[in-house]
This record gives sequence, C-alpha cells and structure tokens, in this order.
Amino acid sequence: LWLEASLDQSSGLLQPWVDPDCGVLYLAGRGDGNLRFYELDTDRLHYLGEHRSAEPQRACSFLPKLACSVAENEVARCLKVHASGL
Repeated sequence: LWLEASLDQSSGLLQPWVDPDCGVLYLAGRGDGNLRFYELDTDRLHYLGEHRSAEPQRACSFLPKLACSVAENEVARCLKVHASGL
C-alpha cells in the first residue's frame, strides 16, 4: 500500500491496528487525542473519519470482537489510556 497523505503533525509514534474482518485500519498517535479510521482497499487507503478527544492518550488497545455490541452496531471497541484513567 502507498499512502500519499499527511497523517499527523506530532512527533509521537503512530500505533496502527488492522481489522481484517471489516477492512479498516485504525491509527492512534501517542500523545495525540485523535483516532483515525481508514478503509483498506486493494491498493489504496480511503479516509473514513476520526474520533477527536482533547485529552492525549498514552496507549490504545482494541478488545476482541466478542466484546462488541452488535445491537449498537459496533464493529470495534477501543480502550484508551490517558492521564486521568482508562
């Protein structure tokens, strides 16, 4: 895959997670409050959106698919660690 886009301006590391079931790439930057979503195509990435938060995250992790609520149309559930908690 080749991505010709500016993803992030901060100097923190990007933490990628790929969901092969949905074909979605999640990018979370350490020290950043945003979580960005991209659709994985055969040779391109398509921007889907982002979750914005004012509080910077220290780490992120995704729960297994069994933790998702299908009744609420969840396809992924992410836990963010930040200064004040989880």
